[in-house]
Amino acid sequence: MKFLKIFFFINIVFITQLAAQKTYSYNDYYESMFSGEYSKTRKILKYLNKYKPNDVKTKLAFSNYYLVMYDISGKSDKYYTLCKRNADVVNGKLSNKKNLTSNEVFYLISAKSILLKIQVEKKQFIRAIKDLSGIMKQFEYAQKHEGNINMKLISGMYNFFIETAKEDYPIAYPIIILFPSGNKKKGLKLLLECTTSNDKKTRIRSKLHLANIYRKDKKNFELSNLRFKQLLKEYPENVFWQSEYIKMLREFKKNIEANKQKKVLLNIIDKSKQLTLEQKEFLKKI
Repeated sequence: MKFLKIFFFINIVFITQLAAQKTYSYNDYYESMFSGEYSKTRKILKYLNKYKPNDVKTKLAFSNYYLVMYDISGKSDKYYTLCKRNADVVNGKLSNKKNLTSNEVFYLISAKSILLKIQVEKKQFIRAIKDLSGIMKQFEYAQKHEGNINMKLISGMYNFFIETAKEDYPIAYPIIILFPSGNKKKGLKLLLECTTSNDKKTRIRSKLHLANIYRKDKKNFELSNLRFKQLLKEYPENVFWQSEYIKMLREFKKNIEANKQKKVLLNIIDKSKQLTLEQKEFLKKI
C-alpha cells in the first residue's frame, strides 16, 4: 500500500510538471518575430530544437531568425554563418527530394531566398544566379499552383522580381534572360491578393514585399508609406521594420517625418530587453 501511495504521488508530480510545461508552435515563432519579441523567439527556438530538431521548419525558423539578427546588427558575419548553416540544412534535405509537396516547395524557396538576399547584398551575383537556377522548377511549380496561398505568394514574388533583376543587375542579364520570363503587373496583382489572405503570415509577408517594391522599384511614397504604416500599426515594436521605415522616409526626403519616427525607434530601443548592446548601438545610428 505504501508503495502504491509513493507511485501515485510521483505520477501526480510528473503529470503536473507536464501540464505546467509551456509548448510552442511554429505560429508562435512567427508571431514573436513579427512582434519583435526576440527573447521569446529564442525560447521558442530552444523548444523547437529540443522537440522537433530534424524538422525542416525548425531549421528554416532558425535561419530566418539569424537573418533578422544579421540585419539589425550591422550585417555581422557571425549571424550570416549561422543563417547560412541552417538554410543549407533545409536545402540539403529538400533539393534532391522528388515529388515535393506545396509546403516543401515553399520551405525550399524560402531557404534559398534567405541566402539570395545576402548574396546580392554581398555582390556575390554568380553564386546567387547559380542558387536561383537550382530552384527554377520550384518557381514553375508555384506558378502552376497559385490556388495555394503560399504558391501565390511565391509566384507573385517571382513574376515581379525576375523582371526587376534584369534591370537592376546588368552584369547578370545574359544569364537571367535564360530564365522563364516574369510579369510585373501579374506579380503585383498576386501580391496584392495575398494582403487579404486568411493566413496571417501571408498577409504580413506580402505587405512587407509591397512596402519595399513601392519604395525601391516603383518609387511610390504614398503606397510604400501605406504598407509600412499598416505593418507598424499591428507590430509597433518591430525594430527592423521601424528602421526600414525611417530609411524609406529619408529616401523620399521626408526628413521631418523621419526624425519623428527615429524618436519612436529610440524609445523602443531604450526600453527594450529584447536587443543586445551591439544591436542597440547599431540601430541608434540608423
